[in-house]
Amino acid sequence: MGKHLVALLLLSFVAKAQTNGQTCELLGKIDDLIKREHFRPKPIDDSLSAFVFDRFIDTIDEDHALFTKTEYDSLRLHRLTLDDDIRQRNCEFLSDFVTAYRRALQRKRDIILSLQSQPLDYTGKDSMRFSKDPYPFDLEAAKMHDVWRKRMAFDMLQDISQQATSVDSLRQHFSAIEKATNARVFESTLCRINSELEPRNGLEMQLRNDFLNVFCQYFDPHTNYFFLDEKMSFMSGLSTSNLSLGLEFSVNEKSEVIIVDVIPGGPAAKSKLLEKDDQVIKVSDVSGREFIVSCTSLETIGDIIYSDANKDVLLTVKKKNGALLDVRLRKQVMKATENSVYGLLAEEGQSRIGYLKIPSFYSDFETYSSHGCAEDAFKEIEKLKKENIDGLVIDLMDNGGGSMEEAVRLAGLFIDSGPIAVAVNRNRVQDIMRDYVPGAVYSGPLIVLINGGSASASEFFAAAMQDYNRAIIAGANSLGKATVQVVLPVDETQQDFVKTTIEKFYRITGQSAQINGVTPDVKMPVLYDQITPREKNEKTAMPSDLNVQVPFRKSTSGFPGAIAQSNQRVKNNARFNGIAALDHEITALYDRPLGALAIKLEDVFALMKRVDGVWKKIKIESEKPTGCKVSVIGKKAKREKTDAVGQQKIQEAASNVYLQEAARIIGDMKNQPGRPIRIGKTGE
Repeated sequence: MGKHLVALLLLSFVAKAQTNGQTCELLGKIDDLIKREHFRPKPIDDSLSAFVFDRFIDTIDEDHALFTKTEYDSLRLHRLTLDDDIRQRNCEFLSDFVTAYRRALQRKRDIILSLQSQPLDYTGKDSMRFSKDPYPFDLEAAKMHDVWRKRMAFDMLQDISQQATSVDSLRQHFSAIEKATNARVFESTLCRINSELEPRNGLEMQLRNDFLNVFCQYFDPHTNYFFLDEKMSFMSGLSTSNLSLGLEFSVNEKSEVIIVDVIPGGPAAKSKLLEKDDQVIKVSDVSGREFIVSCTSLETIGDIIYSDANKDVLLTVKKKNGALLDVRLRKQVMKATENSVYGLLAEEGQSRIGYLKIPSFYSDFETYSSHGCAEDAFKEIEKLKKENIDGLVIDLMDNGGGSMEEAVRLAGLFIDSGPIAVAVNRNRVQDIMRDYVPGAVYSGPLIVLINGGSASASEFFAAAMQDYNRAIIAGANSLGKATVQVVLPVDETQQDFVKTTIEKFYRITGQSAQINGVTPDVKMPVLYDQITPREKNEKTAMPSDLNVQVPFRKSTSGFPGAIAQSNQRVKNNARFNGIAALDHEITALYDRPLGALAIKLEDVFALMKRVDGVWKKIKIESEKPTGCKVSVIGKKAKREKTDAVGQQKIQEAASNVYLQEAARIIGDMKNQPGRPIRIGKTGE
């Protein structure tokens, strides 16, 4: 062996040793931070080792179609030794994962390149299996070619099936369509593989970051590691543009771009095609250039999404049910207040109802002023009270939370004074969160709407209203997250951060919404309810436990008659029954109990049309008017009637079957004699 080659090998070894040493040093700092700050730190033992190994493998090989059985078995030797390595500050195991991952990706790329010059089989001789649960690692290297050959053929037919509404038309022009699709799908696939092989920060750094994040998730689902990189640059673009698509995005741990909010009145909301949790797969700029998110820097994607230079943008998104959809949007100037709390007046039967939509528990963290969602809610309530409303509906559906302080302030608008919840830290020290302001801003009938997307601060508020008997809670069970997180730097470099759980909060009854969520008094069917991820589905979620009850005095009025009437009405309501049936259909599609699907045009086309059919039903259901008369309020009402944002809000409320039923509940409460709302002060 030549001395130059020996030198290169030595340099490579030294570089790996340095990288692993730096990773172990950082891992040690993260472990120290979690031990110091986390609500309930866990020991580094075999349980941690097994969880981290399994989650890490699933992170880098989600479909279990990348590693062979031999490769997996070799890596599995680390499954119960990672804890020992971490304690001994020996991170050489990461080199094994990096080497195996790189080799598997290169093999996949070689196979895809070889398939590019071969005709694919669309006769139906081959088939694909679908399962919600991951398959075991049982692939042999010799069979990898067949696996990816079938996968590519299916991807081709899936793409082709979305290019026409008639299978006969596709069959007639199949050769020409397949040729164009073939080139595009192969290019996209190879682009993704190359991006995975050569990520922006290098493969070693990417796997290191993934491993550190999985390590943090062992302590609970909301403890995460993140490195100050282009993800942060991407998110900072949210406030830099004058023109907007009317969407808010986030980047998850897999560097996927996810829609987290659709702003009423914006281009996206007007399209009625995009919704929360859609994943952005591809973006095209004003000149028509296409950029696949998985193999394009977030900086480039951010430029297209946020830059004023790209007024027209084509987004390709993956829906919750797996369907792909192209949506062309033209940006427009949007006001900062268009995603804040807003109030509307709804009339159902003989009742006049105030409707208050709260999209999030936002707060002015920068100036520490009192401005936030509670202050905005107060202003809207004052305007609604002038309309002589019979009751108020607060819509917290899909409100993912935010500031706990704002939730306390909001609760204070509806009770005289008293405790709202109890926050408990790692030392079991209790902090009773109170409303200290005497008197309620609004003391009439109150309904709070929640669903599986109502989390954290939303659950905090809904639970307080339920415990005080102050409101009837309606909808579906909430998420079940009753923990508080804070973002902390790992060290003085300010490059590595951990978002860690520092507190749990409890209801004033001593119960916890953790895992359980808030159970509504009136249960209503909700779309996506059965497939919505909840806290109870997380392996490392903190348990639900009890705390000491805090003395408080609740209203003597629970309106059991109105609750019973509503539950019976929902049970017999044709529209709610239709929603329940559609939710079952969505669940069946998500689970994909298909067995083997033949890889031929007719079968794949039928599957895609089934997906499209469900999506169309969802769209029709979401736009179906209820018959409620909805109008804007206040001095700006005349202008807002013709304003695009105002019109969008009115249309959404007029199609909201949960608002309609809430209005009917208020009608029942109004007609129950001798059951006044009485809000008492805190007990002694």
